[in-house]
This record gives sequence, C-alpha cells and structure tokens, in this order.
Amino acid sequence: MMALYGLQEQFARAVLAASPQACPWLTPASEPFFDIHRNNTRVLLREALGGVFPVARMLVGDDFFAHTARMFITQMPPRSPVLLDYGRDFPDFLDALPASAGISYLGDVARLEWAVHRAYHAANAEPLEAAGLAAALPSPPADLVFTTHPSLMLVRSPFAVDQIWRIHQEGGPATEVRIEDRAAYLVVVRPRRTVEVLSFDAAGFVVVEALVRGEPLGQALDAGLSASPALAIERLLANLLTAGLFTSAAPVGVAEQADSHD
Repeated sequence: MMALYGLQEQFARAVLAASPQACPWLTPASEPFFDIHRNNTRVLLREALGGVFPVARMLVGDDFFAHTARMFITQMPPRSPVLLDYGRDFPDFLDALPASAGISYLGDVARLEWAVHRAYHAANAEPLEAAGLAAALPSPPADLVFTTHPSLMLVRSPFAVDQIWRIHQEGGPATEVRIEDRAAYLVVVRPRRTVEVLSFDAAGFVVVEALVRGEPLGQALDAGLSASPALAIERLLANLLTAGLFTSAAPVGVAEQADSHD
C-alpha cells in the first residue's frame, strides 16, 4: 500500500496537472468531487496571483492574465503551505513568456508589486529615530552597521515602473508615462502602517544596497561617492532615517557580536 505522503504527493500532482488526470485510486463515484476540488484549488491560486499582481493584470487584461496564471500554476505549483508566499517566481515567469515580449517592463512591474506585497505582510518593527542613532555614535560614524527594517525590499529597473505602478493605484495621478525616460531605483518599506515606494537616484540606491548587505556606513558612502561624486551625503542620510529604513545601528564589532548570538 502506498504511504500517506506518496498518496498526498500523487493527489497534489493530479490537482495541479495541465489536464485533469484523476489519481488511479479514485473511484468513479469520487471523480466529480475531485474535479470540484481541482477547479476550486486552481481558481484560488489564480485569484491569489491576481491579488498580488493587480497592475500586471490590468496591463495585459483579464483573459491574458488568467491564461498566464494557469500556465504558471501548472509549471510552478506552490512549494509552501503559506499562500502569501506564492508568486515569488511570477515576475521571472513573465520575463520568459514569449507572449509578453511586447511589454518589456511587465516583469519589473510585477517585481515591484511582489515587493509591495512582501513589505505589507512583513513583521512589524519600530524604525530607528534620530535619537537612537545618536546613542550609537560614540564610535566613528563610518564604522556603524545598520539593521534594515524587516519589510525593506529593493527593486531596480531600466524602466519607470514606479510611475506605472502609481498611476494604477486608486487615486493615482492621471499622467502619461514614458517608461524609458529614466531608470527606477526603488526602496519599498513599511515602517509604520503604510507601504512606501521610495525613489532614489543611482548613487543613493548604491548606498542603500551596501547598507542592506551589512557594510559599514563609511564603505557604503564610498560606494555611493564612486557612483556620483556629487552625492549629497547629509541629505541622503537624513532621508534614510526619515523614511524608516533601519531599526538599529551599532559599531561594526558590536554588530558582529550580536549576529553571532542570533
């Protein structure tokens, strides 16, 4: 007799298969109920994708999105029982889809939507305030290592995907978007109740990337200055704090000791 796990795996494959192939051990009387379950499961996953990627859905239309979602569900079924985790690979799937080649920015729009989704559902944490940063300053500031907010996500695109995303939000600006006017360097974060999509220039984004990797402040600023010697350091740091991108800061040695105890 097949073990329970084997039965479950076979049943899951049949539910998500491209064509409705019943499990060999299903009886004729149970097959209609299996078909109902199969249909409900696929509809649930399709609606979940549509909820995470509403702008991508609007850009391609409901029929195209539904067809694409069905292919994605068949080829890349859920690997986690947590439905909120489903869709991480959908932007890459859109990039590889020949039918979406005419919308070159579609995958990056979806990446921004995934970042917004993950930021919204991330753990809550109090952002670092100026007073908290001041308490960490006995060490040379260049040696400070920052802990990023758990909701923080980074999105980079050669297209102005943030503008596309904004005009498709309720109450968004009714403006014409020229998607190739500029690249997008975006930080998505939810320091409090609302998800923020913040736009940076290339040099500022390099600094944020370095800080997210755990590099000390001095190294991160050097990387930003290499990208643009005109980088306004004080204004950038003030903006990063105001935006709530970090939850703590500590001298590099102290930060490494804290990591070793986690």
